[in-house]
Amino acid sequence: MQLYKIFYWPAEELMHRETVRTMFREAESPGKLIRELMENGMNVERVIPYTQEEYENEMRSLEERANLVVDVANEENVGTSDMDETVEEE
Repeated sequence: MQLYKIFYWPAEELMHRETVRTMFREAESPGKLIRELMENGMNVERVIPYTQEEYENEMRSLEERANLVVDVANEENVGTSDMDETVEEE
C-alpha cells in the first residue's frame, strides 16, 4: 500500500479552483484510488505519492498554523470579557 495526497473537489461544484480540498489515503495504486473517488462523486485534480515522514511533517505544520491562529484570536479577545457584563444603575 502507498500513501497518497489527493487534491479533489466535489462533482457538484463547478468552480473547483476555489473549492479544491486535500486528503490523504492509502491505496494499492493511484488508478484504483482515482476510480474509487470518482465513483463517490469527486473530481480528482492530482494524486501525489507521499512518504510517512512527509505526511507527519505536513500534519505537524498544519497543527502549528492552527495553534498560531488560536493564539492570535486569543490575543485579540483580551479584555473583551469586561464588555459582556452589563451594570445596571438604579
